[in-house]
Amino acid sequence: MRFRDLACFNTALLNLNIDYLCPKGASMSPTILLVGKFRFFFNSREETRRHVHIMTSDGTAKIWLEPAIVLAEVYNMSSGELTEIIKIVEENKDGFIERWNQHFSM
Repeated sequence: MRFRDLACFNTALLNLNIDYLCPKGASMSPTILLVGKFRFFFNSREETRRHVHIMTSDGTAKIWLEPAIVLAEVYNMSSGELTEIIKIVEENKDGFIERWNQHFSM
């Protein structure tokens, strides 16, 4: 792990609220938001349709951002967690799309 990535990760760990993290190119799977136990991130070498991945210590999910916010995949997350995740994505959709465009140079 490069120092720049570690610095971004450490910044995220210290932040107890929502924070947009890491400049473009800092990671192949940049963390773009941390909220509670949820890590929101992109995978750099994946499909072009805008989406965000979410990870906890117990499970993962993938949410489409366009044309509408839709659950694409889920593994080992409760309906309560998914409801919370969807709400966070709805509140941060514009920021996620902006970070997507920056990360993928669109």
